[in-house]
Amino acid sequence: MVPGSEVAERPAGRPWAYPEVTRLLLAFDGSAGRLLAALVGTPVHAVPDGQERVEPAAVPLVVREALAVDGAALPLVLRRDRLVTPEGATLAGSQAYLPAHLAESLTPPPGVPLLRHLAQRRLLLGCRPVSFAPRSWPYGPARPWSVGRDYLVDCRGGGRLWVSEQFSPERIPAAAAPGPAPAPDLSPLDPAPAGQVLPAPASPAARES
Repeated sequence: MVPGSEVAERPAGRPWAYPEVTRLLLAFDGSAGRLLAALVGTPVHAVPDGQERVEPAAVPLVVREALAVDGAALPLVLRRDRLVTPEGATLAGSQAYLPAHLAESLTPPPGVPLLRHLAQRRLLLGCRPVSFAPRSWPYGPARPWSVGRDYLVDCRGGGRLWVSEQFSPERIPAAAAPGPAPAPDLSPLDPAPAGQVLPAPASPAARES
């Protein structure tokens, strides 16, 4: 990955400026795997990209506040996954923060997307959108714009997860109109620094003021 690489498209700044298929994914409150499979016409499965234990003090403030933890709380687990086609093409990438003491029960087995696993085990109570934002796609050297979303997952038993997700720009359009623009280092999937999460964007009303 090459930080600061230039891309040839400008991302949409408001949700209604995205193409219909992108708006559908941003508004969807279920497993993106099933919707992506329907959109591309092929099965998808989850590939784990790593899992690590992190202290709350090293977690972005916006995530700590959403999960109601402080610097002295129990550690969290940061998990990274990708959704891929049978041919190995990456359709989406995600990272999830979850309480370390619940990691064993909430972590899916290989090949199963997180939300699908929680639903199958009847642990999923609901998903709450937090924000959406354009982010540079980290899978490959070109780093084109992609669109991403952040949401909270409430689980049975009081567990709560923060999930940041972004979608392949080859499949899910991120641009409203063509035009050159540098790709900033905004992706929450970027490995340096670990665990970086993009803050929630301003509301449409705030942008218009």
